[in-house]
Amino acid sequence: QGTCRAIALEDLSGIRKAPVRRSQRSRHSNWSFHQLRQFVSYKAERAGVRVILVDPRNTSRTCPECGHVAKANRRTQRLFSCVSCGYSAPADTVAAVNISARGYVNSPMVSNPPGSGTIPRPLAAG
Repeated sequence: QGTCRAIALEDLSGIRKAPVRRSQRSRHSNWSFHQLRQFVSYKAERAGVRVILVDPRNTSRTCPECGHVAKANRRTQRLFSCVSCGYSAPADTVAAVNISARGYVNSPMVSNPPGSGTIPRPLAAG
């Protein structure tokens, strides 16, 4: 309680407006992003942790090492491989690192207490 930490989440408020393949429509519409965000926000608030919403665009297409953004960086659904610098990692991990970095950049008052681990450096501009 009362920490300087925060939780960064993608702002998925407009996700229902995005086109979805017919085969994925029922799965997509059954997931309650708003409900999940409300639950996380409620629990975070009770623990004294802020929730920061970040722009979800290109979080899984942006290289956390060099900042290069390209659709080709996502060779498969699971694998991220930067066509610019060669960095490779699971796509979900890359997206999580980018979301965390965007949250950190958007919240300069969030500190990283010694011994708490590291916060990824901000993404390169461009």
